[in-house]
Amino acid sequence: MNSVITEAYVALGSNLGNSLTEIKTAVRLLSDLENCRFLAVSSIYETEPEGGVDQPKFLNAVVKISTFLSPFTLLSALLGIEKQRGRVRSGVNQARVIDLDLLLYGDVIISRNDLIVPHPRIHKRAFVLVPLIEIDASVIIHGYGLATDLLGKVSKSGIKKLNAK
Repeated sequence: MNSVITEAYVALGSNLGNSLTEIKTAVRLLSDLENCRFLAVSSIYETEPEGGVDQPKFLNAVVKISTFLSPFTLLSALLGIEKQRGRVRSGVNQARVIDLDLLLYGDVIISRNDLIVPHPRIHKRAFVLVPLIEIDASVIIHGYGLATDLLGKVSKSGIKKLNAK
């Protein structure tokens, strides 16, 4: 555990089972993590699967927390929530019950096999940038720039805000 509190952003995605329930459950589980304080949750967005694969649409959201956990301990907690909810890792761009990605951890930059922060594709994904900016329009993605500037460079087609939060 760190002695310094750090703000972190986590992306949530689901396209198997009852995705709305899965997103809401994951938000609740994130808000219950020890040594973390829940700060904000975005609206939920319906989005097309990445890469043109034939699978159900996704629901996506972003959560902001403050934490004393190290980025690796936080990652372990995220993977634990995924496992608890029945996530089976079967490859890239596969359908999933729940997906939790550590997007940003303060201004820390990590490049390891088990964790890359900022998330390596954050700057290319409108389905992450839109809810991230909803929470904090001033967020800077280290190595890429202001999130609002990055959003202007990617297509926002296929993203629909749901009325449920």
